[in-house]
Amino acid sequence: MHKKTIVNTTKSPMKYRGNIVLLVLFLILWFPIALVLLFKNAYIPKKNKIIYLSYHGNYIWLFFWAIFFFPIAMILIFIIGFDQVEEEFYDSPEHITIHRE
Repeated sequence: MHKKTIVNTTKSPMKYRGNIVLLVLFLILWFPIALVLLFKNAYIPKKNKIIYLSYHGNYIWLFFWAIFFFPIAMILIFIIGFDQVEEEFYDSPEHITIHRE
């Protein structure tokens, strides 16, 4: 009798390309920093494209205000603005690294 191997192919709808240890640490210790890290490093892979958020301002100021006074960080995000970026690829997006400017 042959045994069948079942492979689970479900994938997470969101990926994180940063340091996962820092993300978990800040989720526990200082939640606003974890939100900024997610905002900066999370993306959603689709069939042949990647969707992520691109912030127009300086991330150093965003981290600074997230550490000391989180509402100012949120105001910066909404005043300076961000874009939803969709990048299309001919290959699978699982093997592609995103280099931001």
